Formats: sequence, C-alpha cells, structure tokens
Amino acid sequence: MRYFFEFHIWTQDDEGDKDLQREFNMSTESIVFYFSSFFKHVQIPYFKDIRYYLTNKPDFVTNVEPPIKGIAPICVIYMHYDYINRYINQPEEIRIAEIKSLLQFATELACDKMNLDIEQFNEGFKQIEEQSLPYTFRLNKPKKSKNRKREAVITVEVSTKGRLYYLEVVDFENEKIFRIALLNILIGDISLPVWWHDLILKDGRWITNDEYQVYNSNKNSFINCDILSRTSILEMPSEELRYAHTDKDKKEMIQNHVQRIFNSIKNQSYE
Repeated sequence: MRYFFEFHIWTQDDEGDKDLQREFNMSTESIVFYFSSFFKHVQIPYFKDIRYYLTNKPDFVTNVEPPIKGIAPICVIYMHYDYINRYINQPEEIRIAEIKSLLQFATELACDKMNLDIEQFNEGFKQIEEQSLPYTFRLNKPKKSKNRKREAVITVEVSTKGRLYYLEVVDFENEKIFRIALLNILIGDISLPVWWHDLILKDGRWITNDEYQVYNSNKNSFINCDILSRTSILEMPSEELRYAHTDKDKKEMIQNHVQRIFNSIKNQSYE
C-alpha cells in the first residue's frame, strides 16, 4: 500500500548542461517529495503518480499521457520549461514558488485529461501555501528503546540547497532532547558519488538500548548511532564500490565520501 499520492519533476536534455540539470533535479526532489506528503487523502483508482519531464527546448509541444489501467498508474507530462532562467538563476523564495506553480499546473493538466475533479487536490495545495522554510518533517514513526527509556525518530530538513537528516532522541530518564547528525546532502557537491540516491534514508530500529541503526530502502546502507556519545558511523555498502576501477579508486572513494558526509557534521549533535 502506498504512503501517499506522489509528484515527480525531472529534466534531461540531450544537448543541455548536465551540471545544471543535475542541480535542478536534486534541488527539486526533496521539496517535491515533502509537498507530496500533503496529498495522503487523494485516493483515485489506477492513479497514484504525476510525473513531469521538462525540457528547455522552446519549440517543444506539451504532451499529457494518462495512466494505463492495470499497467502504469502514472500520468506523464512532457513540457517545455526554462529551468535555467526561471529556477536555477533565482533566489530560494522564487524557486519554491516555481515548484508550487509547476505542481498545480501539472494537476490541472492531469485532471483535465482524465476528467477528474481537481477539488480533492485543493486541500493539499492549501496546506502547502501555509508552510515556511526550512521544511522539516519526520521520516518515520517514533520508536522507543527496548527498556522504554528513550525514543528516537528520523527527521529531515529540506530546502532548495539540499537536505539534512538527523536522529532526534528523547531521553525520558534525564528529561533531555538532542539530535545526532546523520547525512548532509548539499546541492552542487561534486564529491557526491554517482550512487548518492541509494543513500536516501528510510527507516530505523533500536539495536540495543544505546544503539540505533538507520537504513535506506534497500537496507544495504546503514548509519549506526551511538546514543551515549551522540555520534554516527556509516557502514559503506561494498556492492556500490563497483563504480571504482582500482583499489586506489576504492580507497579514495571511501575516504572522500566519509569525510564529506561525516567529518563536516560530526560536531553537530546538540541539545
């Protein structure tokens, strides 16, 4: 069963600037995912996803492909969008407004194509308008330790600059709340591995009363948190090292990756 109705925005021009496309795709992904969470109430048979494929080619004609019953419950929209001037070169407030506008326009196109009442989406867009930066939300349900003395939940702060994952811990015994930094993904970070998306965190569990483990959707990347020292350590997924061609490449990949993610935020645990 799906968690909520989803939106996706993506751009890929064969002749376009790959770095700018990557920046656009990465910076919009977190915001779009967060905004999608406001459409949990939308329940339409054979329809669960609207996907935008944008191109910077000015002569491109908008095309809307409705879902295919029993095969693909996705409405795909192909459209021209000047993401460089309307998004990349704009301040954060304008970027957010652009994302909202794109999602609303996509919904209008999809509903018109499928003869759907757009009213069921309006409540979600109303809630989005009430949000302010940075957007913060809980990724999973709070979970208590085995001795019931602590509770932990994964929290994400998202903006067009990137996203920060951290573990929020409630210590009932000592009456304290503190955070442990987990993962910091900055837009435009050239040291991000090509498989960075595999590291997107999903859920977690208590290993012991003093250890909490966070993992991704494939459960092949883990971040182990020591609650007492308030530190986190990445377990590198060995299968992802297939992108390295030599032992030297592997060593440098691990060093750069761990340094980028953890050394820069290892002191960010705070009350």
